[in-house]
Amino acid sequence: YSVRLGYGDAAVLLGDMFAHGYCETKVDKNEAWAWYSKGARFGCSEAYERLFDMILNGEHEGDTEFCDHLALEGARLESQYLTARTVDAYKQGRLTLYSPEIERYYIPAVDIDCGDDPLT
Repeated sequence: YSVRLGYGDAAVLLGDMFAHGYCETKVDKNEAWAWYSKGARFGCSEAYERLFDMILNGEHEGDTEFCDHLALEGARLESQYLTARTVDAYKQGRLTLYSPEIERYYIPAVDIDCGDDPLT
């Protein structure tokens, strides 16, 4: 019911149930992806983080460009993790279309070196 009311965090919790098999739920990565996607549509930064990680960990298909856009949307929702991933992608020469936004808001917010880009 909470998801129908627009609570993205509830969708993330349901996604976690399917991703990890919590509460005797059968692990189903596709169902987890669907719930995380719903949470992202409701503007939940954690949902974007979960989607990003599923691709990064090979649990769902997606290319680097899609992953970069997940990171950017998460950064826009103030996810520190995805802000760092956005800056990493930008430093690797990706997301250049968004350079004014990244240079103004996200590079200053990343105060530590996050290491190598996990997508290369």
